[in-house]
Amino acid sequence: MDRLTRIMKRPLELWQDQSGAALVEAAIVVPVALIVLAGGLELGRAISYHHAADKAVRNAARYIARVPAADVSNDQNAENLVRYGTWSSSVPSGVRSALSPGNVTDVRVVVTDDAATPPRPVRVRLEADVQYSLPLLTILDSNASLSVTVAHEQPYIGE
Repeated sequence: MDRLTRIMKRPLELWQDQSGAALVEAAIVVPVALIVLAGGLELGRAISYHHAADKAVRNAARYIARVPAADVSNDQNAENLVRYGTWSSSVPSGVRSALSPGNVTDVRVVVTDDAATPPRPVRVRLEADVQYSLPLLTILDSNASLSVTVAHEQPYIGE
């Protein structure tokens, strides 16, 4: 009978035992903490990348609003301005672009001429779709990426 009572008390003793509790807590907390840390880092990188894309689109729209009217609606020139910072499709030597050229998927130039209002303002709107990959979050999703559309509108001034 003494042996039977010891067998019955053993699970209760194991339940009250504290050894190894820290290891179990760490096994639960560490993966969650790493995911939160990676998410925070990727959020910071995504915000930084979005600011770079916004700046590239804004500068391209400001430039396009000041070129001759024949060059305003050229989507290829606008795309080169956003991707490379020049009219040509290559980055000048020694200049580093903040955007990866492959991440800018589509650039559109929209020219609006509001003839209904007396001064007839012509506005140039530049929109770009930018794909941003999230490499630290690939453990959660193998295709972790974020697609944003960045736009800027500028009054057309011309030459």
